[in-house]
Amino acid sequence: VERGLPFLSNDTWTETRVQPAARDIGTNQQIRSYIAVPLRTGGRVLGSLSVESDQPNAFTYEDVDLLEAVAAQIGGPIASTRLYQEAQRLAEQVKRRNEHLTVLNSVARIAVSTLDLERMLAAVTVQIKQGFGYGHVELYTVDDDGGALVLAAQAGTFRPNEIGYRIALTRGLLGKAYRAGHTVHADDVLTDPDYLAETPRETRSQLCVPIVANTRVLALLNLESRQVAAFTGEGVAVLETAADVLASAIENARLYQRAQEADMEKASEAPTP
Repeated sequence: VERGLPFLSNDTWTETRVQPAARDIGTNQQIRSYIAVPLRTGGRVLGSLSVESDQPNAFTYEDVDLLEAVAAQIGGPIASTRLYQEAQRLAEQVKRRNEHLTVLNSVARIAVSTLDLERMLAAVTVQIKQGFGYGHVELYTVDDDGGALVLAAQAGTFRPNEIGYRIALTRGLLGKAYRAGHTVHADDVLTDPDYLAETPRETRSQLCVPIVANTRVLALLNLESRQVAAFTGEGVAVLETAADVLASAIENARLYQRAQEADMEKASEAPTP
């Protein structure tokens, strides 16, 4: 591979041109004669093709020529297969990116379509669950006075908590994300010291994305999967963008609710004619 040249040894036990593989390991103990030829395509070495024998002086230069002919036939197909696999990988990446953008656009449309906070949060969690395919998606709002995160919406196949379920701001990965003000995740919750199972589930990886407005955490997205290391950098980036969109929407919905409450209070205080 290093020199791009064939190599023949008819007695590896006395070989001095290269350092032989350790003779006391596995099938290496049986190798006495050895040929290796480079696999090439387009002037580039892709790897090597080798044959072995447990007998000394088993091969001739004719065997080397034959093996080189075989290598010449398979080098091109190997390169073509690699190119095809790379094209498939890129196509899958583009498809996944398009799916993520579709989810992001849907979240943005939901966020601007209603000022009903409860309805908006429920629709967003369903959209994220369907778009990303994670096992479970939750959205918690922050109760600063009560020192807790409050479950406002959820979608998924894991054992659910009741809407209104509360988690102390000091607990688990959700509490850590709230206190840090940035995304935290566990590739394997079974080995993460910050993970606390609030409800028995099949969770193996968890992602917590805070929804922040003016440096204040308003809510948190909680995503869980049965797979280890389920959350990719690209997917996390899209979810963080969705969190930015939701921050403005939640602020607007809360301002609207306060205005509605103020109007009702004024109406109740107005003198009766």
